Amino acid sequence: MSYQLSGHTGVAHVVVRDAQGRMVQQFRVSGTRGQHAWDVQGIAPGVYMVELRCAGRLEQTQRLVVHP
Repeated sequence: MSYQLSGHTGVAHVVVRDAQGRMVQQFRVSGTRGQHAWDVQGIAPGVYMVELRCAGRLEQTQRLVVHP
């Protein structure tokens, strides 16, 4: 997962939610840009929403599809 935070240099979080809105995983990220690898082995196939949150505020959302 790649991320870019415009004007933010503190800590942010990447939150992964399942189709029902339940949090599946959360990662702490820092800096203005970067990448985070998420091993989806053992994760049920389906559609997930990936949120980028800074200071509790939702900055970006993307859809992620995990195939079997």
